Amino acid sequence: MKSSEVGAYEAQIAFDNGADIVTTQGITTLATIREVQKEAHK
Repeated sequence: MKSSEVGAYEAQIAFDNGADIVTTQGITTLATIREVQKEAHK
């Protein structure tokens, strides 16, 4: 799954449904990247 706008919400959905990896686009905001990282480390 690739996320670029909703970040944590999309990452949470992906991980809750069994995803091992979620990516985000480097052009997104630093805040969104950090939100995705936070979900990945839960």
